[in-house]
Amino acid sequence: FYDRKDEWYDAAEQVWGGHRLVMWHVPIGHIPTILEAVTRLKHLTEHGDTDVAFGWAYLKNAQLWKTKNCDTAAE
Repeated sequence: FYDRKDEWYDAAEQVWGGHRLVMWHVPIGHIPTILEAVTRLKHLTEHGDTDVAFGWAYLKNAQLWKTKNCDTAAE
């Protein structure tokens, strides 16, 4: 994920022009769809970090993104 980010972040930047990554809590057994991901990405762009959709800064215990050179633009 981190080591290959350059392969697809540039393409996402051209399409979205903003957030390149969105995360959310997925219930056990649920398989998210692309439509769900797009909806969550749009929510993140419009509302910022919430429980519905969030980036790295929202996850206080996540640290690996810092060592893999993912800055706040990767949220």
